Amino acid sequence: MPRLRKYPAIACSAFILFIALTIQAQVPGTPVLTSPTNGATGRSTTALTLNWATAAGASTYTVQVSQSSAFLTTVISSSNIGSSSLSVTGLAINTTYFWRVDATGAGGTGSWSGAWSFTTVNAVPASPTLTLPTNGAINQPVALNLSWGGLASASTYGVQVSTASTFYSLFSTRSGITGTSVADTFLNATTYYWEANATNPIGTSIWSGIWSFTTGQMTTAPTLVSPTNGAVNQALLLTLSWNSASTATSYRVEVSATSAFSSTISNQAGITGKALAVSGLANNMNYYWRVNADGPYGTSNWSSVYSFATPLAAPGAPTLSSPANGSSYYNGSLTVSLIWGAASGATTYTVQVSEGSTFANTVFNQSGTATSAAYNYGAGKTGDRYWRVNAANSSGTGIWSTVWYFYIQPVVTVVLPERENAGSLCIAGFAHGVLAYNLKEQSLVEVSLFDILGRKIFNFNRMESSGSYAISLKNYNFPAGVYLLQIKAGAIESRMKIVLPGE
Repeated sequence: MPRLRKYPAIACSAFILFIALTIQAQVPGTPVLTSPTNGATGRSTTALTLNWATAAGASTYTVQVSQSSAFLTTVISSSNIGSSSLSVTGLAINTTYFWRVDATGAGGTGSWSGAWSFTTVNAVPASPTLTLPTNGAINQPVALNLSWGGLASASTYGVQVSTASTFYSLFSTRSGITGTSVADTFLNATTYYWEANATNPIGTSIWSGIWSFTTGQMTTAPTLVSPTNGAVNQALLLTLSWNSASTATSYRVEVSATSAFSSTISNQAGITGKALAVSGLANNMNYYWRVNADGPYGTSNWSSVYSFATPLAAPGAPTLSSPANGSSYYNGSLTVSLIWGAASGATTYTVQVSEGSTFANTVFNQSGTATSAAYNYGAGKTGDRYWRVNAANSSGTGIWSTVWYFYIQPVVTVVLPERENAGSLCIAGFAHGVLAYNLKEQSLVEVSLFDILGRKIFNFNRMESSGSYAISLKNYNFPAGVYLLQIKAGAIESRMKIVLPGE
C-alpha cells in the first residue's frame, strides 16, 4: 500500500487561496466601440476622440490605431488608459484608419474589440448649399431660421446677413455653428441678403452663393373702442373691445392700475376675438388698458393707452338715532326731528314715515343731503309712526335702515267753565298733563288725584307764597284715563274732571 504524502497545513491553505483568487479574478469583458461610428468620414486630423463602453472587470484599457485592418503596424498604441475615451492627434489627411480596444483587470487582459474604421478629411470643405428661406422669398416672418445642406467634411459653419448685397455692412454674423441652421430676428418689411461657409481642421470654404429674402409688414396696432378713454362709472365686470388689426392672428390685452403697467390686473394673450371680459376690478379705482396684435410677421406695437374709472360702492344703511325706537312723542309745535348717522360714501338720503310698518302708504317722504329731517304730523294726529332711511351715491341706492317707530300722544286740554277767583286761588288751566294756578297770598296748597273708583292715587301739599305755579302730572306716569283732580288753597277748594294721555 503506497504511503500517503503529508503536506504542511500552511501549504495547503495557500493552494486553496490561490484557487479562490483565480476563480474570483475573471478576465474582463470585451469593450464595445461607440464613436466615431464605423466607416465615418471627414474626421478631424487634429481633434478626434475615440469612445467605447466600459467593460465588466476592467481597470485599464489599451487602444491601437493603424492604417492596416490587420494591425501589422500601429500609428497609436496607448495602454493603461483609466477612462473609456482617448483623444488622438497627428493623423494624416484623406487617410483611412482602423482602431480597436481591449481591457485589463485583476484577472488579466481580455480580447480585442472588433476593429472599426474612420477616414480623415481630405481638403478644405466645399461651400454649403443654402436651402431655406428660398432665394427671393417674400413676406417672411421676422423670427426666422436660415438653413443649408450639411457637408460630411465640415466641422462647423458660418453665416452672415446684410441689408446690402455687397455685404459692406453686416446685420449679423455667426461662426462655429455645429448644426445646419441658425435662428435670427429681423426687421419688418426689409430685404436681407445672406451666405454661409463651412470649416474643418484644414480650413474654411469660400462663401456660398448669395440668397435674399424679404420680411413682411408688421401687424398694425389695434384701435381701442370700448370703454372710451376716460369713461367713468364702469361696471366691475367689464367687457373691453377693440378694432381688428391687419394680418393679426391673435391679440394680447393688459389691464393695470398704473399707466406704466408696472403690474397688471389682467394680462391675457392668444385672444382670437376682438373683446375680452375682465373681472376682479375694485370700486372707486382708475384703470388703464392697452392691446397689441400678433401676426405672421411679428408682434405689433401697443395700442394707445385708454383709462376708465369704476364707481363708488353703494353706501350702506344709515343708523337711526332719534327719536328712540318705541318712544312716545308729543310736542306743541306738531313737529318731530328725525335724526340718523351718516353712511360711508353717501351723498344723499331719503327718509320715509308711514302709519304702517310695511310702508304701503307713506305720510312723509323726503330726500336731501342732511342727516336729519323735520316731520310735521299735523294738529289732532295721534298714533304710531314708522320711519326708515336709506343712502345713495353715484353707484346707486343702499338698503333701507332698520325700521323704528314712535307714538304721537294725544294732547288733552281741560277748559274750565270759570276761573276760581275767590280768595287767594286762581286756576289758570290744565293742558298737556300740567295744572297751572296762581296764589294771591301765601297759602297751604293741597293737590289730590282720584281715579274713577274714587281712590286717591296722588297727593301733594305744601306751603306756597303768592305767585304762579304748575304741577306736571305726566311726570308720574299715570295710566291713560279719566281722573278727578282736586286743589285746595286755604279755605278755597276746586275740583275738575281731567283726561290723562298716559306715557
